[in-house]
Amino acid sequence: MPLALPTRASVRSGSPPAPSSAARLLTAVAVLFGLDGFVFGSWAARVPDVSAATGAGSAALGLALLCLSLGALACMQVTGRLCTRLGTGRTAALAGTGVSACAVLPGLASGVPALCVALLVFGGLTGAVNVAANSVGVQVQARAGRPLLPLLHAAFSAGGLLGALLGGLASAATGVAVHLAAVALTGLAVMAWAAPVLRGADAVLDPTGAADGDGPPAGRRPTAVLVVLGGVAGATAYGEGALSDWGALHLREHLHATPLLAAAGYAGFSSAMALARLAGGPLVLALGERRLLAGGAAVAAAGALTAVTTSSLPVALAGFVLVGLGLANVFPLAIARAGALGGPSGVALSTTVGYTGLLGGPPVIGFLAEHAGLPAALGTVALAAGVAAVLVLGVEGSSVRRPVLPRRPGWPAPVRFGLRPVAVAAPGGGPGARRHRRLPARPAAAGGLVTGSRGGLGHAPTVEVVETRAAQAATPRAVLFDMDGTLVKTEQHWGTALFALARRLGGELSRPAREATVGTSMRTALGVLYADLGLDRQSAWQDDAAWVEDTVAELLAAGVPWRPGARELLAELRAAAVPTALVTTTPRRLADLVLAQLERDFPDVPPFDLTVCGDEVPARKPDPAPYRQAAAALGVDPADCVVVEDSAAGVTAGLAAGAAVLGVPSLQPLSPAPGLVLRNTLTGLGLGGLAAVLAARAPAAARA
Repeated sequence: MPLALPTRASVRSGSPPAPSSAARLLTAVAVLFGLDGFVFGSWAARVPDVSAATGAGSAALGLALLCLSLGALACMQVTGRLCTRLGTGRTAALAGTGVSACAVLPGLASGVPALCVALLVFGGLTGAVNVAANSVGVQVQARAGRPLLPLLHAAFSAGGLLGALLGGLASAATGVAVHLAAVALTGLAVMAWAAPVLRGADAVLDPTGAADGDGPPAGRRPTAVLVVLGGVAGATAYGEGALSDWGALHLREHLHATPLLAAAGYAGFSSAMALARLAGGPLVLALGERRLLAGGAAVAAAGALTAVTTSSLPVALAGFVLVGLGLANVFPLAIARAGALGGPSGVALSTTVGYTGLLGGPPVIGFLAEHAGLPAALGTVALAAGVAAVLVLGVEGSSVRRPVLPRRPGWPAPVRFGLRPVAVAAPGGGPGARRHRRLPARPAAAGGLVTGSRGGLGHAPTVEVVETRAAQAATPRAVLFDMDGTLVKTEQHWGTALFALARRLGGELSRPAREATVGTSMRTALGVLYADLGLDRQSAWQDDAAWVEDTVAELLAAGVPWRPGARELLAELRAAAVPTALVTTTPRRLADLVLAQLERDFPDVPPFDLTVCGDEVPARKPDPAPYRQAAAALGVDPADCVVVEDSAAGVTAGLAAGAAVLGVPSLQPLSPAPGLVLRNTLTGLGLGGLAAVLAARAPAAARA
């Protein structure tokens, strides 16, 4: 009989935990990562002692470590399913408690068979906590709208460092069983605080209580990309697993290090990795992902070769440090990308592939050590780092593209602007079927739509409530959406990149200048930046623009959260067969990164009939050309359309095109204008509300 897993709905039907605040949740997730590292680092530091206590030689120890790997790999995919069914926070709490309780098992083994069983259980829970922690970390990162996973993995490395240091000290003072029992008790005490916060995470990360089907369906995962990302993570994790389980033994047996100095090898590796991960975000902004990852892999390869070819203990320790610095950010960035593309199941798949290297590396090293010697076996870490560098070239942030949409019955061939494909869907009867369909309007959400006579956002404007009378209002012929700041919380990424560019040029961008760049073209935004810094760099604007776009590409890969109500509004429009278009100033290569993530929430039909990007139009916003071009491609009059915008430039473009405009400001205040309806959020807005925006334009124009 197949295992029946409880669903989120059934779990929540009792007494759901209170939602955790964002700050407490981030702290709890960081603590979980740190605890995972602490438990694993404590075990790694005692591997030589466990080997001696059980009488395991190199081959037998390799077999026992293989059991740890098999247990972890077997539990990872199951954990991905549990994250989907129970929620990532609840699953993370269970896994963290379990791995803490079972940390003592390897220390209780008296022989190789018992050690194999203990490591099978311990490994299974290690795999579970890794998938669950990464899944909840990816969601926290997406909600925050900034890269956090390198920071969380820094907590893992810091925990590993602490566990290794304490393990080295304990190896000279107490037996393995007593030490690992203390580790288990410490972990359970930590989880007594963290578990309730993690259980409340699902109410924060998924406040709607969405059913299982809201996630990305397994059949539509970009499996090939996820496997490659897992390969990148796995090639570097091979080095981490090899040094964690065999590094101390190499230092003891071949360089005659004391137990404390041998533990310091792994401690130096972990501390270097933790520091590099703390600096991961700024390093990506300064160097770009390709340089950081490929260069880091090269540094790791050099460090590994140094550590296994030298006869000097200090030089070998320095080599361990270089490996940690080089490999630090590869795994978290790869897993973050997988989570953004595939959700918890994507994290599970890429983590499974990745941890094949982390957990499969030690037994491979054991086999090679038995036949070629431990130094030669550890030399394969350099080879694995080279493989990671090659794979990185295929998944560098700016090269990730939205998959080509499949042809479906009733869809015409894609329309093209220039050389870029733009999917135009007209299901159920050809191009005209959707354009001429009129739907009965519904009442708008109460208290939402306002049009103001003066003032702006944040200035308590005098407003008058629009009486929608949606039953008599005409349904828009099409709805044209801006992207950054309107549908998704990505406008801040452009600000992050511009602030970073200003610092790179030796200055600091002022807040008013940043506000003036919202919704503008890249050249206009850079002109504002140059003027604010007092620089004359117009001749270099294209190079600066490329740097900004590359930086934004890296930030987009970390996750694209919806603005409140945006996904629900799009879903209603798709269900009602109202044509939609995405009209953005963002260039195509970046827009595709966003679309690849948005389409996960629309498995049956793409969210937009048409996409128009900033590099596909003769003039950018505030010029009306982008919206006029979108309306023409859909075969509708702009006057029958509603434009949804968050910036002054976009509002100006929509009004100049002749459309009714709904303003939903994000970073920039919007002033009332004839034909513009202001709303604080898209939450609760439906088709009837959009009809009211269209109807409100006529009285507004009459007053003007």
